[in-house]
Amino acid sequence: MFEPKISIIIPVYNGGNFMREAIDSALGQTYKNIEIIVVNDGSPDGGETDEIARSYGDKIIYVPKENGGSSSALNEGIRHMTGDYFSWLSHDDLYMPIRTEEMVKRIVPEEADVQAIVCGDKLIDAEGKPIPHPKKQLDGAFSGKEMLSLLQKGLRINGCGILVPKKLIEKVGLFDETLRYVNDTDYWYRLIIAGCKFTCFTEPLVATRIHGKQVTVTHSSLFTTESARLCQKVFEALMKDTEKNMPLIKVYRKKAAIDGNLSVLKSVMPLMASGIGEKIAAYIEIYIYFLYGKGIKFAKKIYKKLAFKR
Repeated sequence: MFEPKISIIIPVYNGGNFMREAIDSALGQTYKNIEIIVVNDGSPDGGETDEIARSYGDKIIYVPKENGGSSSALNEGIRHMTGDYFSWLSHDDLYMPIRTEEMVKRIVPEEADVQAIVCGDKLIDAEGKPIPHPKKQLDGAFSGKEMLSLLQKGLRINGCGILVPKKLIEKVGLFDETLRYVNDTDYWYRLIIAGCKFTCFTEPLVATRIHGKQVTVTHSSLFTTESARLCQKVFEALMKDTEKNMPLIKVYRKKAAIDGNLSVLKSVMPLMASGIGEKIAAYIEIYIYFLYGKGIKFAKKIYKKLAFKR
């Protein structure tokens, strides 16, 4: 049987509120060929996180470190992992018991080095009660180009709902420690550029907790700033090998037009076509995307105003 070792990495910062539930959900997996690595990212909570982690003894691998952000904590966990696959669990989220088993079932051994598995998720509040999920869940196999197009349309890949082969991590590298709030999205783009294939299914095997202390809430302005940086970073990575990445660049061009990102468009457009007819067609297409983006933004403004008045 194909039973790869799965390394579940749990980065923790001030985890006294939810981390015990997260660790217990990892220990409760029906798939048993796992290791659990808990990384304490310098939690300034009077030793509460440290005490909880140490209470599990040799059931987990515990790694305390100085504070460096979530990317730093994930990277430290990756350095300690001995498994064949990387699996992320935020300290405030939960795995369903069959999560790992069901994901391993979907690995194609012949494609194991380039295949990432993505499961569905559900949302819970601070007390663990279910709340409505606004995002569509993906089902099926997707190439890198297809996944890039979906990301451009607003798809959200839950970091705790993905299984990534260690060999692909060795190819892509560690998480970018200069990004603290969009480090997961950055990594999905890097996987795509590296040739990753994605197998997705909708079963909600991860519970994502929504609460007021999440970084997207407490540092929303920094989240927006990093998102803008990420756009340029992905574009620069694609442009390093324009011949190989041309299918991805064409998808990315669409997003740049919708967002009105002129610096990206100026760099991309000369690559798009050779003949004058093809260039005219490309510019018309870009203009349509630009107008579409403007229309969407206008529609959102109208919706917010109407919703506010109700």
